Amino acid sequence: IKSGGEYLDPTAAAAAIEAVANQGKK
Repeated sequence: IKSGGEYLDPTAAAAAIEAVANQGKK
């Protein structure tokens, strides 16, 4: 992860976004 918050791995970024989205559904 870059200091600016950008993910070097698009797959990891997508997984993180999905995790946050799942938390929001609870």
